[in-house]
Amino acid sequence: MEAEILETVKEILKKDGKVDADQITMDTKFEEMEIDSLGSLLLVHELEDKYDVIIENDDVFKISSVGEAIKKVHELIVNK
Repeated sequence: MEAEILETVKEILKKDGKVDADQITMDTKFEEMEIDSLGSLLLVHELEDKYDVIIENDDVFKISSVGEAIKKVHELIVNK
């Protein structure tokens, strides 16, 4: 499931055109991709919509990497 979410993250970031999606891994930090807090919020929002989950605001601001976002979404899906 995490691999599927990673592919979704890559698709979302590919649409933006600022990031080489093929270089994105679970360890990639938003900062490395020059994604600011607004960009990370938008990414998380798209993941919430796609997977029908809600990440609490406090948790959203703790997410700083692709892997952290994926793990949080996966956790919420499993616990539905």
